[in-house]
Amino acid sequence: MLVETEGYTSQGVTRAQRFYLSSLTDVDPAVYAHLIRGHRAVENQLHWQLDLTFKEDQSRLRTGHAALNANILRKTPLYLLVQDPQAISLKRKRKQAAYDNEYL
Repeated sequence: MLVETEGYTSQGVTRAQRFYLSSLTDVDPAVYAHLIRGHRAVENQLHWQLDLTFKEDQSRLRTGHAALNANILRKTPLYLLVQDPQAISLKRKRKQAAYDNEYL
């Protein structure tokens, strides 16, 4: 399935085409749009959390398996921090784990 998107920025309009594979046979485009937006929202939220909590965008790991290994080492603690029921930010939970061995 081909999906064409349009985005509006201060520099103008950007257009992109993306291909998706699916076993769905529903012909209603609204069903596909809902599923694609939901998937992209999950991806965007995860990336945002990794960047905010672990400064992932500032990482300069590029060669060999370093980038993949670092990604795994970031996602594992992120998963554990999300499981903690305290009502504080993930960044504060990460700092608390660094300073308090019992919390860790």
